[in-house]
Amino acid sequence: MMLFYIFSIFLYFPLINCATEDSINLLVRSSVNSTVRRYCIELAALPNGHVIDIPAFGWHQPYLASSSVNACNISSLAEYLPASFPDRTLLILTEHQCKITEHAWHVEQRYKENISLMILTNRTNVHYELTYNTTAMPVAIPVLIFWLNDFYRVNQTYGNINELQMSISYPLVMPKKFRPSILLMFVLVFLILLGGNLWAADEFVRKIQKHHKYTRNLSTNSNATTTTTTIQQPDSPINNNGQSTALATTTTTENTNNQRTKSTSSNNDPAFFSIHCCSIILLLVFAVGWLLLIYYFPKVMIYVLQVMFCIGAFSSMSTCFVRLSYFVPRIRRFSIPSHSCQKPCKCTLGPLNVCTLCAMILSLTLVIVWYINRQADWAWILQDILGAAVCLTVISVYRLGNMRVITLILLGFFLYDVFFVFITPYIPFFQPSTQPTTTTTTTTTTTTTTAVSTTAQVPFGVPITQIIGIRKLTRNPSVMEQVALGIGTDGEVVPLLFVLPMFIPESEVDPCLTARRSMLGFGDVILPVN
Repeated sequence: MMLFYIFSIFLYFPLINCATEDSINLLVRSSVNSTVRRYCIELAALPNGHVIDIPAFGWHQPYLASSSVNACNISSLAEYLPASFPDRTLLILTEHQCKITEHAWHVEQRYKENISLMILTNRTNVHYELTYNTTAMPVAIPVLIFWLNDFYRVNQTYGNINELQMSISYPLVMPKKFRPSILLMFVLVFLILLGGNLWAADEFVRKIQKHHKYTRNLSTNSNATTTTTTIQQPDSPINNNGQSTALATTTTTENTNNQRTKSTSSNNDPAFFSIHCCSIILLLVFAVGWLLLIYYFPKVMIYVLQVMFCIGAFSSMSTCFVRLSYFVPRIRRFSIPSHSCQKPCKCTLGPLNVCTLCAMILSLTLVIVWYINRQADWAWILQDILGAAVCLTVISVYRLGNMRVITLILLGFFLYDVFFVFITPYIPFFQPSTQPTTTTTTTTTTTTTTAVSTTAQVPFGVPITQIIGIRKLTRNPSVMEQVALGIGTDGEVVPLLFVLPMFIPESEVDPCLTARRSMLGFGDVILPVN
């Protein structure tokens, strides 16, 4: 019931727009096709109170200069570019090793205020303000900052940049309407919880029945008597008293039963998974250490996470397939007999069920396909399937029967979440240090793309986020936010979470939103259930 209320909040939670003035939309259309596409772009803040009238900006004709044109040197502009441009021309230059203010001022000095400037850059986590030496360089022309990766996308979409028209506009105000991805996420989690608990209940009943059978056998075997049979050997020697020596063969039924009892007891797993307070502390320490490793070494740890996810998904998927095969007993009739191998080392492969072998091959194929195509738009389908198998297996295997242990675990991870989500942004130790370089302005302020609300454990999980509220924020992100969104991983896919697209037309989505998917971490499914 509590799970239903929690997801009801996500279904009807008012969506939030967290816009900033520096992130606007670049509008692109072709002279052949009037379809307008939107891209995220930043409008650099001008000095001396100059403001760009965005609604009156109008459509401009782009002019792509060669990457060898260095706007840091005004003579390079005179050498490689025309002496003048028509009105409403958008000059596109590549960033070089000097201040952005110097780029813009040299362009303005040569072409006056009859031109707009677009600078292509690789840097994304920088807020641009043209405040370097405002007395000598009072820039007044519009300066747009566009990211190279997005520019390549434009080039691939349209081909010839010179045949396009570009303009700028405020971000889209996304309507407050129902999001299908939230409902689908709820249905996915509900099915996982239902299947996992049914599986766990069946395993629990089987273990209890096995325990009762073991107890009945033990009580029956306790009444067994020892039968001794004496056999007279015809050739037995004579002792000192003239009596023959007999060989007594004792058949002990009780010893045989004890051996059978030990064998049965060794395979009788407990119905509940026991955990001590020390284990809880070690679990929290491991979670904290793992989170900090991902935070400080994201480019390395992201691959470690992906490898761990692949191994766990392969094992869990094989287990789920084998479990499903029990509903169709006919397919389990076939098995491969045992084989012995002498080279390169002596080993014996026991009998293997054909269904189990097929399950392993299919699981390995799914894992390999996901890893190779993890950057594809459709890879979320395989990631959710593999993640569901992991959650089903964990839920069905680990069950905590001690209420005190459950309370301590949930309380510990609650404090873990509160600290790494809400407190770390205000601790200088966890704040990223910004090193000034020769290409940044003197008043550059670092901003990072984060989510407005995140309340879940990582690496165990990443929360469902209201996609509307994800945009550039001028505050420092928390440790949890950076790990959950994969900041610093060079665009690698963060595993251990369920992902669903927004299922909203692209024309209704603000391109400045960095995360256009609903996400839910595995820990948000596994931890409360156990």
